Amino acid sequence: MIIWPAIDLLNGNCVRLTKGEYDTSKTYNEDPVAQAEIFANAGLDHLHIVDLDGAKSGETENFELIKKMVQHSGMKVQVGGGIRDKVRIERYLAAGVSRVILGSSAVKSPEFLADCVTHFGPDKIVLGLDVRDRKIAIHGWTEESEWDLVDFLKRYTGINVLMTDIGQDGTLSGLSLELYKEVMKSFLNLNFIASGGVASLDDITGAQAIGMQDVIVGKAIYENKILLEDLVKLKDE
Repeated sequence: MIIWPAIDLLNGNCVRLTKGEYDTSKTYNEDPVAQAEIFANAGLDHLHIVDLDGAKSGETENFELIKKMVQHSGMKVQVGGGIRDKVRIERYLAAGVSRVILGSSAVKSPEFLADCVTHFGPDKIVLGLDVRDRKIAIHGWTEESEWDLVDFLKRYTGINVLMTDIGQDGTLSGLSLELYKEVMKSFLNLNFIASGGVASLDDITGAQAIGMQDVIVGKAIYENKILLEDLVKLKDE
């Protein structure tokens, strides 16, 4: 099982949002580099970072900070938020990021996503889909696209798909396992990464039980609902 503890960056701080609403942000650590080191020192080896400033503005506003987090933690890092051209992808990969998440740019231009997968390889690119009532949201969850989730996924094969149910994210109310079950049955050739609402170890084992191997855990860590040592045990199973 691959466990991705999450660090969301906003105004230079490690924060969590509720249901993607920026005005609900709660700061958990004013030093994101130190937070990454906490995860690494606990024995976790993967890290999920979202540049919330970048997701909203379309710029890589926290690039230097993220670079430091990668260097100091030594973890395998995936990054999303404001990555909207090949130059930015190349900068992140050169900085040691393991793979980048394309969200708004991929939704607005599926051809761009396909080109990036071909150019960088499917192991370096993640399609990030933020879903609200089965519709895909963009620009830091502030806008709803015209795309239905299932219709959009029909375009792809053999890629990593990070799917977040916005209605669950930051609520500690559990993963949308039924939604994951549905899409996994329809798209056997996609690797889905679960995100949004993890509240307990049962959510993680539940995801594992339906065949998912990647889970992102955020607020449950910061609110002490899940202990890091328990996540370390799960990642080795």
